[in-house]
Order: sequence, then C-alpha cells, then structure tokens
Amino acid sequence: MSPRFKIGLPLTLHLLAFLLMALKIEPFLTFFYGLAWWSYLATIGAVNSVQGGNSLLFERRPQLVRLALLSVPVWLLFEAYNFRLENWSYLSVPVEPWLRFPGYPIAFATVLPGLVETRTLLANFGFPKQREGRLLRVHRGLLWRLAALGLLMTVLPLAWPRFYFPMVWVGLILLLDPLLYRWRDKGSLLAAAERGDYRETFGWLWTGLVCGVLWEFWNYWAGAKWIYWIPYFDFLRIFEMPLLGYFGFPVFALECYLIIRVFDQLRKRLGPTRMIVLTAGALLFSVAVIYGIEERTILSYKILWGG
Repeated sequence: MSPRFKIGLPLTLHLLAFLLMALKIEPFLTFFYGLAWWSYLATIGAVNSVQGGNSLLFERRPQLVRLALLSVPVWLLFEAYNFRLENWSYLSVPVEPWLRFPGYPIAFATVLPGLVETRTLLANFGFPKQREGRLLRVHRGLLWRLAALGLLMTVLPLAWPRFYFPMVWVGLILLLDPLLYRWRDKGSLLAAAERGDYRETFGWLWTGLVCGVLWEFWNYWAGAKWIYWIPYFDFLRIFEMPLLGYFGFPVFALECYLIIRVFDQLRKRLGPTRMIVLTAGALLFSVAVIYGIEERTILSYKILWGG
C-alpha cells in the first residue's frame, strides 16, 4: 500500500464524516464524535506508520486493543467522579438502547489510544525536543509526601466538590508516579527528573492540550454531546469548554500515561488469574457507572429511528 493511499483513505473518511454531520444526516450527526475520533486515529496512525513504523493501528495492534479496552474503565472512573462533581452532562443521546449502549464503549475506547497515537505523532516529528532541566533529588520522604498529597487530592473533590473539583485532574499523578518509581519502572516521571530529563513530561502535556482541543472541537459539532457546569471558571468558552478548563487536559494526559504504565506493571506482577479477577472487577465497575450515567448524567434524549 502506497503511503499516499494509506494516509489519504482515512483522511477522506474523516472529511466525509464531517461533511455528512454538517448536512445533518443521521446517524452521522448524532455519532459524529466517535466517527471523528476513530477516523482521526486511523489518519495519524497511517502517518505514524509511514513516518516511524510505530503506529498503534498498523504495527502495534495488540497494544491498540489493550489500550482501547483499558480506556473504557479509565474514563468511567472520571464519570463516576462526575456523579459528585456534576461538572458535565450529556445532551441528545439516542433514546434507542441498541444504539445508545454500544455508543458508550465506542466513544470511551478512543481516549487512551487517541492520547498514545497523538504522542507518537508528536515524537515522530521531533516534538518536543530534548528538555533538560534541574536534576531532582528523589528520596523516600518525598515519595511518601507526594503519594499522601495525591491521595488527599483524590478524596477532597468527593468531600467538597464545589471547591476542590480541579484536583481530580492532578491527584492521580502524585499518587501513581511514586508507585512507579518504587517499582523501578523506566517510565516514571520522577526517575526521569532524577536524570534531568523532562521530555516525556512536556511531551504528554502537549499531547493533552492537542487532544483536549480536538475533544472539544468535535464535541461542539456532534449531535450527541456534553456540556459543562463548572463553578467559578464558567466564562470565555471556547466551543463548550470554559477557557481555564483547557488547563486540565495536559495534566489529564499525564494521568493517563501513568495509568497505562501502572497497568503494564500489574500485567507483569499479578499473573493470569489475578488479572482475570481484575478484569472482571473492571467490567462490573463499568456496567455500574454506565447505569449511573443513565440515571444522573444524561439531560436529554432524541429518537433516531422510531424509538
């Protein structure tokens, strides 16, 4: 397959989805968000394949499948937080269950693959360049303080959501990276900081910003979409997101990066039996949270094909 065709086909599908959405043709209007993300993944996957031979879609399909499956419970963790935070709601969701319920995993499965493929794209084009900085001295006391602060930041939003809701997007970074450091994981951000190497940190921050803009851009045009209800910062909206909300996307990308690293460590450490138990727990959790979304997060439905 020629590089031009490999890239041109998914790009054409992406543009076609946008055109059909703009013409308000169903189901492309309602499901535009998912169609946009999957066609974007195919497009930049093709670019990564041509540029670096390291695309999830073309060269690393088993990892793509793992990331897509992991992406669903990972995003649903934040959906569960939102039951308490009430920071976003869904509009114009299909009333037909046979359309609505598959739509959840199809959309949520794009989060981690989208971040990883975008990070790969930036790296293939040399961005960001080597970022060297001050060497960080990491010691046991620092690890415990960071982990304790991370744990506190994951709990405070549940206790006082109106004041501490932004901590949801930071707490897991401080909680998980000390764990990776203790496990001697080569992807630990603290371990990299000990060497004065901040390229991955900045790379994932930029990845989060790029994906955040795309999330909001495609959501803005979609028929089924989300809207925000954010205390104190609900002004200067770009698409549906208030301007200051965009600062959450870079740190969210760091969280997702660390979650992926922790998951890879667990696959090595737990063994097949425990991983089956963990997978079953993640599946039950996902079903419970989707039920909660149905009850608490959806504001409106629409009929696509006769209910």
